[in-house]
Amino acid sequence: MNKNNTNFILISSALLLIFFAGSFFYFFNVIKNKNKHISAVSVALDKKISEKNNINILEKKMGELIDIKNNVSSHIVDPTRVDIFVESLEQIGVNSGTELFVKNVSVSKKEKNIIQVSLSIKGSFVNVTKAIILLENSPYSIIVSSFYLNKDMEQDSGLSSIPGKKEDINLYKLPTWQASVNFSALSLE
Repeated sequence: MNKNNTNFILISSALLLIFFAGSFFYFFNVIKNKNKHISAVSVALDKKISEKNNINILEKKMGELIDIKNNVSSHIVDPTRVDIFVESLEQIGVNSGTELFVKNVSVSKKEKNIIQVSLSIKGSFVNVTKAIILLENSPYSIIVSSFYLNKDMEQDSGLSSIPGKKEDINLYKLPTWQASVNFSALSLE
């Protein structure tokens, strides 16, 4: 009986060892498969997070590009909206207290994306120079090709008397200055 007990213990121990070894390998493979699955899910999640971050960065950059485009567009004349450009030039005349006339606006045939403009400015020397400064500092990208400044001295030879004064005063008109400016501006064409 002792031998039977020993054989029984040996067989049961061997069966338990096989059972536990099988269970160990089974659970080891289950854990290994779960680990692979979790790793794949983790990689996919990291990829999605990276794509989301890239999309956020891309949206931010697109917003910056739109701002840059709008900023650049404000410095370039849109050929379909030349009237706005001419109005801004006429506003320079109003702001400087001069008579500013846009004589000619034409698209350059020699150079692409260039609009040729010819202006005539009349007023006092200070106001004409103020108009030129405002023109040079306008938001548009302009290149002055010619600039002429003439002084028209007009004198009124008539005498005038001021009430309460015994002597006549010789009245002179202030000299009128005239500037002709030709320049080119960048356009979107």
